[in-house]
Formats: sequence, C-alpha cells, structure tokens
Amino acid sequence: MAILVSVLLLLLSLLGALLFVLFFRVSGETFDSAGVPIHFTDQGSGTPVILVHGFAVQSDLNWRWPGCVRRLKRRGYRVITMDVRGHGRSGKSHDPREYGVALSDDIIRLMDHLGIEKAHIAGYSMGGFIVLKTIERHPDRLLSGVICAAGWGVLNDEHRALFAEIVRAIEKDRSFDPITHWIDMNKHAPWLNCFLSNFFMRNTNDLDAIVNVFRTFEALTVEEDALRRNTVPALTLVGARDGIREASDKLPGVMANHELVHIPGGDHLTAILHPLFMSQMLAFLDRHSPA
Repeated sequence: MAILVSVLLLLLSLLGALLFVLFFRVSGETFDSAGVPIHFTDQGSGTPVILVHGFAVQSDLNWRWPGCVRRLKRRGYRVITMDVRGHGRSGKSHDPREYGVALSDDIIRLMDHLGIEKAHIAGYSMGGFIVLKTIERHPDRLLSGVICAAGWGVLNDEHRALFAEIVRAIEKDRSFDPITHWIDMNKHAPWLNCFLSNFFMRNTNDLDAIVNVFRTFEALTVEEDALRRNTVPALTLVGARDGIREASDKLPGVMANHELVHIPGGDHLTAILHPLFMSQMLAFLDRHSPA
C-alpha cells in the first residue's frame, strides 16, 4: 500500500510539474550575454540573491514552485532568477563551445547588466556546481554562495566515464537513466523513476542543447587549492538520502569558510521542499548580508 501511495504521489508531482512548465511560467526579461540571450526575472527589493536552477529544468520550476522566491521576497531580499543557457527561455545553442565556464560567467554578466556590484548566489544540483565555479572565478563579486544538492571531488576517470555515458544516453537513446541512477541513494533508481524522468525531460527540453552541459561539464570542476583559499562564505544544503551526498560531504574538510547541513530524509528532488531547507538558507543569508 505504501509503495502504491508513493507511486501515485510521484505521478501527480511529475504531471503537475509538466503542466507548470508548459502553462505557468513567469515572463521576465532577456539580456544579451556574450551573444546568447539569457532570460531572467527580477522581483522584490533589498540585498540581491541570484538563483540558479538544476539540469533539464528551469528557474520557475526549481525555485518559484517550491516557494523559495516567495520566502526570500518576504524576508526582504531582491530575488533574481535566471534560466541557464540551453534551458527554459534562454538561448539554446547546439555548439558545445557556448557552454562550460560560460554558465558561471552568465551570472556575472547578469549582475553587470543590472548594475549589481555584489550579490548572494544559490544554485541547486547543476546550479550548485555552477555556484562553486563562480566562487572560484569571481569571489570579489559575491556576498556568499549556497551550494544545494551538489558537491566536489577530484576529477577522475570514473567521473569522465559518467559524463560520457550521460552524453551518449541523451544523444543516442533520448534517455536520462544515467543521471537518474547517479542522483539515487542506491545508485540504481527504480524503473518507474527512470520512466517518469525520461517522460518529463524529453518533453520539456531541447535535448541537442542541454546535452552540451555534460559535454563540457569538466570545465566546471574546481581545484582543491582554490577551495582551501576560499574567502566567500559558503553553505552546502544536501538531502541525507541524496545520491550526490558523498560529494557534498567532501567539502567541509577542504573548503575554507564553509558549513554543511544535511536535510533529514531529503533526497535529490525533495530536499528543497523540507522546511529546514529554506530556514537554513535564510538564516545563512541574513548573517552574511550588509547591515
């Protein structure tokens, strides 16, 4: 019975997410980021917080639907969301040379476009890896960085093989199974999770565009020395049942000015819905905002 209820809840969640993506997007503005149009929204007033979404979704689904934008605005922050290139309403180049570190530099170009000198940034999943790279490349522009459902590790052949398998599966089979298994705590997601993930991601993305993220994912890796020299206050929020938690747990022993919080019972998709997620993020941002 419990399994049936879980399946029904998952089906309803994905159906709701699909309808949300197709019909309930917030229309914002677009700016030119080195030749690529980047869609963003700018709401509220106060200290700016820039939110970066995960792979194969977009900013509304990742941040507005769970209520994060509303909570931040209510707390007195200026909330800026952006669709990462290749996603949502941003440009969808099929040229791999348009990706890599450009995903990080788009954040700084958006800040320049809006006349923002310094901001908090928070990223979920893929967005968390982008935040880490931005901390490395542009520390002088950041008040803090929140790394959600993401982590760090020394790049090795196993990682490169995973990225290559993800690219092959999307290109050849239109399948996201390697990613679904990667973020699963047991590294082997149930077939229904794979089926639903494939259905959702195939129908809401330009696959020839987003595959370039993993084709150039190695460019987002951060050197250990850079983490040890870090001066930007950083917080990692990760579900206790997240398949990526192992990489998140490596950061406290390496990254300076960093703290880690596990979200009880949360996995890669549900940690953001737990009350502790936003309460921890808000408390952290408050501590590192200008008086």
